[in-house]
Amino acid sequence: RDRESVERSIWMAARERWIHDGIMVLLCLWTVLLRLPTARNGPALFDGISHFNVHYSEKIKGDGIQGLMSWERDQLSWHPSGSNIGADVHPALGLLAVIVHVVLAPLGNFSLEEVCIWLPLAVAVAGVFVTKLVAEEVTGSRGAALLAATLFSAAPGWVAKTGVGVFDADAVGVVATLATLLAYLQASRTGSPA
Repeated sequence: RDRESVERSIWMAARERWIHDGIMVLLCLWTVLLRLPTARNGPALFDGISHFNVHYSEKIKGDGIQGLMSWERDQLSWHPSGSNIGADVHPALGLLAVIVHVVLAPLGNFSLEEVCIWLPLAVAVAGVFVTKLVAEEVTGSRGAALLAATLFSAAPGWVAKTGVGVFDADAVGVVATLATLLAYLQASRTGSPA
């Protein structure tokens, strides 16, 4: 009788895990589908900031991070006197784009601009996962974590900043902030920074 009870609880736990994972897969699909309308006329960069961010990502790809930091005047932006790029930009977004571009290089011939156009979708999905983990850490409830991730994935500001072609540092900053919060919560709970 005890063996039946153990087998039943193992089966119930596995079933609950499958349901949870299935909901997360559907949530990720929904997250992507919410952001595709910005590409209804074909994938392209959405605004001037996105073009500028691709411009400095290309500088990182060509000259490295040191080249970006020593880049004093960009005559292609902020007419008439140019902009002191090295002092004005936050390189994390460009670095992320270049790293993803290098990682995807063996899979096909993707331009850096194409990576920058589609990267916000991956950032949106990463944000949903990190939100779920933070909510689960805070509440201890998988159901509450799924609800938090669902609400986060459809938040209008988050959808606007992670649409196809919206290559902006705000989305990466939100995910990085949530990841830092998650690390802090886990360290506080366990008493260990690891």
